[in-house]
Amino acid sequence: MLDSAWREWYQNEHEREFNIRQGNSFEDYVSKVLKLVDPEFIDPDPMGSLGDEGCDGLSGDGKTLYACYGKSAKTIQNSRDAYTAQKMEIDLTKAVRNWPDIQTWCFITNAPIGPKTAKKYKELKQHFQSDISKRLNIQIWNSQSLWQILCKLDDERLSQVLPPAPHAEDTKFQDVVEAIERIGNDNTYTLIESRIGEVSPQKMEYNEISPMNKIAFNEGRQLSPEIEKWFDLQSDANLYDVKARLIRKRYEKLSKTCQDSDEILENLYVYVGGTDFRFDTSRKTAVYAVVSYFFDRCDIFKDPYEHKYLQAGDSDAATN
Repeated sequence: MLDSAWREWYQNEHEREFNIRQGNSFEDYVSKVLKLVDPEFIDPDPMGSLGDEGCDGLSGDGKTLYACYGKSAKTIQNSRDAYTAQKMEIDLTKAVRNWPDIQTWCFITNAPIGPKTAKKYKELKQHFQSDISKRLNIQIWNSQSLWQILCKLDDERLSQVLPPAPHAEDTKFQDVVEAIERIGNDNTYTLIESRIGEVSPQKMEYNEISPMNKIAFNEGRQLSPEIEKWFDLQSDANLYDVKARLIRKRYEKLSKTCQDSDEILENLYVYVGGTDFRFDTSRKTAVYAVVSYFFDRCDIFKDPYEHKYLQAGDSDAATN
């Protein structure tokens, strides 16, 4: 299930795709959406002088015929409304003549619906509702109408017609993040009992972790046993070591260029989960969980006890 923030992100992408396209490009986008929603959707190829006989798409059950009209910059501004109204009437006439068994006719357009188009729509709708011999449900779909069926799809299918949601900077941590993210999305899942205590407060103080990041760490650490379990279940016994080296290498690089620990952490969050990880609540928690897990195991940031021991050793050596 999509988080509300991600749903809004995909909706904005849909609005952009729907509204910027013109002509055949618009029809191509609409056809891809309808095909994704209805796998049996048919988009007839034009055949010679007959064209597509007024059909830009037919639902799998054969009951709904779609006509698409993408706005054109070539149409004179003052005549666009009249042209849209005329286009709608012509397409409907073709559909009724060539596809007599349809029950719904749907005109999908990104052109503005002006007064002439609205009046023509009302006129056609009333005509076919009052004609007992041929009652036809006539609809006009805009961007929002198409989104109402598109929004029911999951992230994987939405990314087939829209730019995929940008996630991790690379895929090195995608597997573990997505595994923990799925647990966060499963309301029926019972978490493994967490280990007693929080992320070492001494280590957080020593590394000057801000209060907000302390909260994030302690939130993410509730999933620490799940990460432990995930690593145990992997066929590659060295996977933990591989990922620990990767995040340690990134930390060491960041520690040379960032101003403070919070800047380092923000870059690590993005490295693990992508610039947009906070858009999705479960993904945000998963990213916090993964980073706090490696922090807790001393793969990243300084261990105050280790550094205290090393400093003491250096001091003894100097004395000797």
